[in-house]
Amino acid sequence: MSKNKTDVYICNKKYTLESDESSEFIMGVARVVDKKYQEIFGNDEGISLLDAAVLVSLESASENVKMAKTIDSMRNQTKLSADESRELKSKVASLSKQLEEAVDKNKKLQAEIDIYRLKSSII
Repeated sequence: MSKNKTDVYICNKKYTLESDESSEFIMGVARVVDKKYQEIFGNDEGISLLDAAVLVSLESASENVKMAKTIDSMRNQTKLSADESRELKSKVASLSKQLEEAVDKNKKLQAEIDIYRLKSSII
């Protein structure tokens, strides 16, 4: 797969990035990063580029950690749901078998009742 070259601007500086991702994706990521820098510089115009970079990195890392925890939580919930689904399917199968057995027993009992009625009508 060929690498896509994409020009992006962050803090009014041009960067040419090579990536397997689409240019649209890279430009979207660059817009997010640039917006974070603009927010930091908007709150403190005297902040150095290095300090702003550290703050952007910390904020991005924080978001990644939160998303990882959310994903882990969702995976656990999905696993619990899958386990519960398997358990419910097993219960449904068991109840279906019990119902089938009850229907068969009911048919046999109904046949016995019919036989007794016939015997009583003959006597």
